[in-house]
Amino acid sequence: YRKAQNREDAIAELGRGAGTQFDPVVTKAFLALVKRRGDGLRAPGKAASEDRPLVAARAAGRRKR
Repeated sequence: YRKAQNREDAIAELGRGAGTQFDPVVTKAFLALVKRRGDGLRAPGKAASEDRPLVAARAAGRRKR
């Protein structure tokens, strides 16, 4: 394994690999999201539910059937 890239290098790598290593449509959409949201990426180790506490609370309250 390698050390994680910083955001700028990772974004540049996605751009270079679009159409060859990565699906160009998905890559274009993701890079547009990054540009629109400012960073578009969750901090390492942060769960998706931390961004949406109400959804997480509802999910935690569900019972298994």
